[in-house]
Amino acid sequence: MHALRAAGLDPYPAHTDRATSNLEFLNNFKEEAKTNNFTEETNASSVNSAEVKVIGGATEYILAGRVMNMRSFGALTFAKIDDGTAMLQLVIEEEHSKESAEFVNTYVDAGDFIEVKGGAYTTKKGEKSLLVKSVKMLAKS
Repeated sequence: MHALRAAGLDPYPAHTDRATSNLEFLNNFKEEAKTNNFTEETNASSVNSAEVKVIGGATEYILAGRVMNMRSFGALTFAKIDDGTAMLQLVIEEEHSKESAEFVNTYVDAGDFIEVKGGAYTTKKGEKSLLVKSVKMLAKS
């Protein structure tokens, strides 16, 4: 919390721009996709290549929820958030949004409430996800 304040960020902002629940996002998720490949070298026990399918169109979603867990593979981080309606996977890719990746890896922990902005994606394993463009802390645990 002190690190957030030292960086000039409010760990408890009074407002969120969330426009869609996680359940609405998942229910409206379109299956048409074009492929975009992200490669990240990691150790043998983790992901060697994460293929992400990009949903056509430029729809941007603003979602929020509590971070339930996070897994980082260097420049690629996966997180699960729960807003009370559904659990949703986030994909934070350093090449796509360096600021978001740095923010998540520096300030975000399991239990924090965050707001995320991004587009709909399907991972290589077929999981409906949000590729994050920006992150805002809503409440530090």
